[in-house]
Amino acid sequence: MIRNLLFVMIALFAALLIFSGAYGRMAAGGGISAGRLDAMDRVPLFVGALKEHAALVDGWTVYAREQQQTMDSEGEFQKQTNQMTKKLAGYTWHEIGKKEEYIGWEGIKKSEPSGTEIKITYLAYPVGGRFQTAMLYQFQSHSFQAAWWPVQKQQMRKDMAGIFNGQEQAFSCVRAHESDKMSLGLSKEGERYLKLFSAVPIERLYEKTFVSISAYTKTWNDGIYSGKQKMNVQVALRNDGGRVAVTLGTPIITVEY
Repeated sequence: MIRNLLFVMIALFAALLIFSGAYGRMAAGGGISAGRLDAMDRVPLFVGALKEHAALVDGWTVYAREQQQTMDSEGEFQKQTNQMTKKLAGYTWHEIGKKEEYIGWEGIKKSEPSGTEIKITYLAYPVGGRFQTAMLYQFQSHSFQAAWWPVQKQQMRKDMAGIFNGQEQAFSCVRAHESDKMSLGLSKEGERYLKLFSAVPIERLYEKTFVSISAYTKTWNDGIYSGKQKMNVQVALRNDGGRVAVTLGTPIITVEY
């Protein structure tokens, strides 16, 4: 179960399965809007936790998705796509997908001097002779600069308001690395990160060079379910040559690492 949750963004088709509910649902009581804002605001919290452990931040990502309307034909989807790409200026668009599985368009826009990349993906996949559409949004940067953060957060909110219908689910994560000369093992180091957020471990995955711990903290009023258990924070650590790669995510990690 954890492996499925951790690698939902390895393929776009996996992301579509999430829309259909194959990987869980948002927890009751954690409103969509509140969850979106919380996911963004936790990026600097994760950065602070990583720096407290002397880890060097390699980058961060905010990802959001929303299942949208059902359409009768591929032509209707392409018409909607044309309207959207004209509305969203500054993106470089290209077609993606396999028609027997899904079709779609992906737009990328890079921003300087903050070094960020914004990616919008608009998809349609066949369901019962019709096409279900979905919108994906990803905002990422290879570094975190406190001076840029207010502007970046404002940009994300503006972007999401323009492409979503208020039903999006959002996720965020921060990637970093530590020296491999840790006094603790990977599992103990992961638990030490979770203690900073008063998070109680729910699921664990232990391998020789990789550890992932899913947890829940009452501090945040949102989460997703894995079976009957709710989680809203994950930490993953991997031995990567001469260092340890660390990823913190909420409510789960949604990028490959």
